[in-house]
Amino acid sequence: MDRDKRRFWIIIASIAAAVVLLLGSLYIALDFIEEWRERQQLTHQRELPRQVEDRERNSPPTQRQPSEEERTPAPEQRPEGNQQRRQLSLDEAREIAEKYLQSRNIDASFRNHSGIDREAGTRVWELEYRGRDGLTHEFYIDVYTGDVVKFETGDWD
Repeated sequence: MDRDKRRFWIIIASIAAAVVLLLGSLYIALDFIEEWRERQQLTHQRELPRQVEDRERNSPPTQRQPSEEERTPAPEQRPEGNQQRRQLSLDEAREIAEKYLQSRNIDASFRNHSGIDREAGTRVWELEYRGRDGLTHEFYIDVYTGDVVKFETGDWD
């Protein structure tokens, strides 16, 4: 009987481990798919202006083409949810971080970035600044909204 109990618990532990591995793999696969879609959207966004310029150059001037401001939707018209969303560029993220530092009277200069990462389930730009006092300031800035998701200061290197 004791032997059967051990077998039972070994089987339960094996099933639990398999479920954990399966869920981890699923999370990684979904994250990969999401990043791939975002890269495709960014590529499409870069190619689209070139296509518009080519079409404008080759089309007869019968109608006035809308300006960039007219083509950009108002905030209430911008896509939400799974629709295409524009990501902040690295320069825009740096500008947000530098305004944040200035508002707190922190004298620091850009050191490096780790690219786009995840923080608390949100896609963020991870930026690092080095203060004149030797402290490191790390920013996690939402790639879609520009919100500072997390800000850390420390003397780590």
